[in-house]
Amino acid sequence: VEVVARCFDVEEENAKKVEGDNVFFTALPGYQGPKGLIINLVSIMKTVVKVSFDNKSIVILRLPATIPSLVGFIRLVSNKPYAVELVGDPKDAYSPDSLKHPLSKVFQSLFYHGTKVLCKYASACAYVTEKTLQKKYPGKFMYSFTSLCLHESSFSKKSRLYSTPLLKPKIIMVA
Repeated sequence: VEVVARCFDVEEENAKKVEGDNVFFTALPGYQGPKGLIINLVSIMKTVVKVSFDNKSIVILRLPATIPSLVGFIRLVSNKPYAVELVGDPKDAYSPDSLKHPLSKVFQSLFYHGTKVLCKYASACAYVTEKTLQKKYPGKFMYSFTSLCLHESSFSKKSRLYSTPLLKPKIIMVA
């Protein structure tokens, strides 16, 4: 298994090693934001092109994200297969409320339309929802699952009781 990812030189106390037989990493510069992408673009594109034209590997794109989208479009126009794991809705992830950037609406549109195309032509798509993302970003073969692992201690033993009804409940997702 080859993991292609941005790598940051940071020590984290609770970090767990990702290692094992036949698991290795291809490190991309640990950039942040559009400016960081542009500064590191030459280095990033060398790796993206190498991965995109690899005929011996199965490529799974974890979307929405910049690097997987670049790899996906190169594989798409090169008529090379790929699969998609859609872990969020780009309409939400790149909205002006989520992404505090003056070009957030441009990014939102690019990733929304790009994700639609990549899902449509993927060999298979995995979604973290049962129906919602599948309706917005349909693919040929669609599967639903999550890689989230909650321990027993994450669950409450009893329901929460409220003394007054919730008029505007707030749902919070942590990703």
